[in-house]
Amino acid sequence: MSKNSIKKQLEALLKSAFFDYEIDSDGDFYIKDGLAFPFWISVVEDDDLIKFFSFASFRDGENVDELKSLQLSNRINAGVKSVSTSVIYGKLYDFVYYSTGKSFDAAEFVAFMRRTSEAFKFAVGKFDEDDLIY
Repeated sequence: MSKNSIKKQLEALLKSAFFDYEIDSDGDFYIKDGLAFPFWISVVEDDDLIKFFSFASFRDGENVDELKSLQLSNRINAGVKSVSTSVIYGKLYDFVYYSTGKSFDAAEFVAFMRRTSEAFKFAVGKFDEDDLIY
C-alpha cells in the first residue's frame, strides 16, 4: 500500500469514527479527542507501518531529574509490554508501530488506537512514583 493510500484510508477512518483530529504541519494526524490520551499518527515512508506516538510532559520540563526520568521510562517499559517509552527533551514519549501489511482493517486499527492510548495513560499513572508528570 502506498503512503498516500494509507493516509487517505486513515483520514476516512478518523472522520467516520468521529475522532476530533487535525493534520499538523508535518502531515501527521493529531488525535485531539476520542482516545484516553492525545496521540499523533504518522505513516512511515516506504514501509507498511503506521507510527502512533504521544508524550507526557515532566513537571520540570528539560530540568527534570535525568536519572528519575529514565527510571520512570524503564519501569513503564518493563511493566507494560504494549508501551515503549523514551525520554526526549524533557518529555516522556511513547512510540508504537502498527503494520498494515497488505490490507488495512479499520475496526482492528480503532481497537489498536484505543488500547495503545489507554495503556500509555495507565502506565504513566501507575509507574510515576516520583510524581514527575503533570
